[in-house]
Amino acid sequence: MLAADSSIRSQQTAQLINEASRQVPTRKIVFDSILANEISNAAFIFNQSTFSTSASTSLLPADVAFRDLIKSHPRDAAHEVLHQKDVFSNLKSQYLHIAHKKLLLERILAFPPELAKQQDVLDLETRVQQTIETKKLAKVAVEDTKKEVEEMAREIYTAYETLKNDVQQLLRSSTDVSALQQQLNEIEADDEGLQSSQIQELESSIQKENTKMKSIQTQMSAVTAEIESTQSKVQDMQDKLSVLNPQKVTAQQQAEDAIRATQLQDKSVEEVCSWYKRMTPLLMTMLGLKSVKSTSTTCMQMVFQVASSEPEQDATLQVSLGEGVADVDAKFLDLTLPLQETIRECRHYAGKRLDDLVPLLIRKSIDLARRHVLKMRELRGMDGKDIVYDDFGLIIEGLGKKSGKKWKLLVSSSYPRGVAGGITIEACGGVELQHVKTKISTAQLHTLSQVIPMLNEEDL
Repeated sequence: MLAADSSIRSQQTAQLINEASRQVPTRKIVFDSILANEISNAAFIFNQSTFSTSASTSLLPADVAFRDLIKSHPRDAAHEVLHQKDVFSNLKSQYLHIAHKKLLLERILAFPPELAKQQDVLDLETRVQQTIETKKLAKVAVEDTKKEVEEMAREIYTAYETLKNDVQQLLRSSTDVSALQQQLNEIEADDEGLQSSQIQELESSIQKENTKMKSIQTQMSAVTAEIESTQSKVQDMQDKLSVLNPQKVTAQQQAEDAIRATQLQDKSVEEVCSWYKRMTPLLMTMLGLKSVKSTSTTCMQMVFQVASSEPEQDATLQVSLGEGVADVDAKFLDLTLPLQETIRECRHYAGKRLDDLVPLLIRKSIDLARRHVLKMRELRGMDGKDIVYDDFGLIIEGLGKKSGKKWKLLVSSSYPRGVAGGITIEACGGVELQHVKTKISTAQLHTLSQVIPMLNEEDL
């Protein structure tokens, strides 16, 4: 009965050791299971020897040494097993810590690049490298520990073989039943203490892992909050950009309008200059000017012929402009005629404005130039119209949308300051010229932009 109870208790002890060792690597579980089975077999052999051998009153010295070895060796083996369990527990903690860090870094690096800063990415890469180095060191430590455990397992197995031989030799000799029973009780007490210490160590390791998990969750919460803050900043920047885009479009449109206006003004200036160059010989002939010379940006000299002098004499009029528009000074050079004759030829010399010093024909020519510029600006807006210039004005040709007939406009050179309310226009639907029949009278027409739409829509 005693042997059966001891065998059952040994089996329970081995089962508890196996359950407590499930959280460690596979090699350690196999080692613990082998050790528990061997302890159970040894206990069974001891129990069998208790009832199969008779008590002996006299023991040899060798038997006493074997008995002392049996008493001391299981404790050393148990302490060694506890030490190896501590080593494996520490390695497991390091492995879980590295695995959690690796998982955290992989999740952080999995975020889109536009939501992460460059410095954050560099920090994460540095942490990954440090983790890899730590993992390598841990792997080396695991390999060294594994080698030590394998060496220790071989030593324990050798000791076990020696113990097995000693037990067999002890069974063949006479043993003391009471001494063996006392030794068995001591072994069972040691097993119970070993079991309680293993459970306490397992609970402490579980508490440590829970603490580490809470710390990792706290770090994850901080990282998530930082990511949300970054996303809110990105959204604010996008809102600001959406507000600035209409302003950018408006500014671009204003710049394009300014460029077009500048180009139009430059083209108008070019046209006036071209017209002035063509008209300069005619003006000089009409005015009797021999030369016009600009001595500076604010001074001009005109050499003309005095018609009333006998013999004919040339006179030079020098006109200087001051700071203001009305600040004008004029004087005659190399002129011997009386002053009143000069005034009569040059017209309104006593005036204080530049227009009073310029002859009437010059003013008319300037007025024609202004009309020409206005007319060219208006004609540039008539897309798709054929415009031909001649000596008397210009000819504009088009096609009526309703009638499909061609029409032709003859515009005088005095447009837009001619007769009939500021416009002089004739139209022809065929070979002969015909007057335009419109819904409004000719006196009410002042610009080409009023006539062209009517000609496009009206049947001639």
